[in-house]
Amino acid sequence: MCNARSGVGRRTRRLEPDARDAGDTILTALFDIAAGTPWPPGVAGRAIRDEFTDRWQGNEHELRSLLRDVPGIRSSLVDEVQRPRGMWAGEGVSTVTGREHAGDVVTLLVDAASAILAQYPAQVLRY
Repeated sequence: MCNARSGVGRRTRRLEPDARDAGDTILTALFDIAAGTPWPPGVAGRAIRDEFTDRWQGNEHELRSLLRDVPGIRSSLVDEVQRPRGMWAGEGVSTVTGREHAGDVVTLLVDAASAILAQYPAQVLRY
């Protein structure tokens, strides 16, 4: 939805059509660690790789130590993260081929879910 023409939010960054694929994403908790968002261990999200993830992925312990030991470092890291960076995006990012209106995206999702439910009701509803 952040890529929709009518999308709203504090981030203004948009994906360029055909600019990314699943290989450009990474499963990470780094942005939450940097922002101080408390999540249980093992909880992460998929985001577009960038310089921040390239630097800190696999070094989460070092990042936590830095945040704990260096006064004021969190604000500079959060500023780094909240610049138009840290864009959450699933492996389906390669299916973003243009900008649609948010309402059209919702309609597409509802239509696709309705078709799946109609074709496989027992399998879907079992869960």
